Amino acid sequence: MRSILKMVIPVLALSLSIPLLGAASPTPTTSTLTPEMREYAQAHNVDLTQSTVVADGKGARFVSDKGGDFALFYPVAASSPQARTSATMAAGGLSYGACTGSFHGPMKINNNVEWGGQSSCTSTNPNDLYVHRLEARLRSTCAGAWPFCGVYSDVRGPIWSPDSPYNRVATAIGLDHCTTGTNYRYVNSIYVTVHSVKYGPFENPGGVVLPCNVNPD
Repeated sequence: MRSILKMVIPVLALSLSIPLLGAASPTPTTSTLTPEMREYAQAHNVDLTQSTVVADGKGARFVSDKGGDFALFYPVAASSPQARTSATMAAGGLSYGACTGSFHGPMKINNNVEWGGQSSCTSTNPNDLYVHRLEARLRSTCAGAWPFCGVYSDVRGPIWSPDSPYNRVATAIGLDHCTTGTNYRYVNSIYVTVHSVKYGPFENPGGVVLPCNVNPD
């Protein structure tokens, strides 16, 4: 009996600890911008003095500032129609198309949390952007200084932009009720699909602490 208990207790402890860890998203790596990308981002209101640059696994580069504005640079083949019609720039022998946008919140308004984002991609022909879509999730963690408070988990979403997949602008906004006034740290996590390729996830740096508890879906 004692040997059986020794086997059961560690397994039980492990099973109890797993839900506390939350669902992890793929982690983008840090990256840099070319001078042409920096100029483009600054022209579209991204404050590069307070910004974070990351790259996802498909070669896209994403820069966002503390105010929530961002620019996405995605790789395209130099000979493709997208390269001829999009706002493109060269870096390391590749051509990049460009999208800009902003995170929406997270913010607390009338005992609700609003969250999401918007992306706008440049093209002389909107049909060339097919499919363009924004996907968003609301993620949270505790607001304290404990080590496990750095682990985020999904609490709402995903939601998708309701716009036509041909549209230049894609918007997805969520609204969820606060069940209590307990402090939690929230981030938006977004994916941008452009030319039918899904890039991300990308998150607003640092998140924001709100006196609101949103129950998970």
